[in-house]
Amino acid sequence: MSAKNNLLWLWLGISFVVGLVVGGGGIYFVTGGMAAKTGYVSVYPPKASSVGNDWLVKLDGYAIRKSEFETGYKFYLSQIPEAQRVNINEAALKYQFLESLQAQYILTLKAIESGVLNTEEANFYVSYSLRDSIYKFYLNNSLPKDKNVFLPTKVQIEEYYRMYRPQFEKMGMKAEQIKKYAEQDIYNLNLQKWVMQFINSKKEEFKIEKNKENLDKIGISDTMPQLNLQNPIQK
Repeated sequence: MSAKNNLLWLWLGISFVVGLVVGGGGIYFVTGGMAAKTGYVSVYPPKASSVGNDWLVKLDGYAIRKSEFETGYKFYLSQIPEAQRVNINEAALKYQFLESLQAQYILTLKAIESGVLNTEEANFYVSYSLRDSIYKFYLNNSLPKDKNVFLPTKVQIEEYYRMYRPQFEKMGMKAEQIKKYAEQDIYNLNLQKWVMQFINSKKEEFKIEKNKENLDKIGISDTMPQLNLQNPIQK
């Protein structure tokens, strides 16, 4: 794998990892490591004086812990498809991952010190990013162990092929290519259906009340409007 591809996978992985280590409720910008209350996390690195020899890099009075790096790197590596791990230069990836942690902490410290986060827009962006990461992490951990349950049957692939063959042939695709695309597309659709069913089952555990008056004011109807979405190839 080229250095360019290594870097691409690194940032893809990091974009998913950011914000995962948080619990319910929110986040405290607390100096010196973990907040006392369980479920909250500090965005500051831990104090160097509190980690003993469990550190890789010190940033003034803070430290990037060896154990934190190992946990993060293991998770990041697990996000790279197995087939693409064969030729990975792990030494280069580990170096880049550590550099990314260092850059994250330094810029986070500078951002907090500058006061740039003390706005409603910044608060929304940070909390939305955290919720989105937790949402993805929880979904990923709730998926069936056997992902083959999302695979289409031969009948479904053939039906898809018959339905969309003319559109694909206009794009110059052969039968084998169309069927391979069909397999992936149906897999994704099955996965999306599972996700929606999972979310709806969790929503049923909550009492959800809507303020119709305020929804009307901002132009949101009480029921889902028709989006009129098309399959990308039906153009």
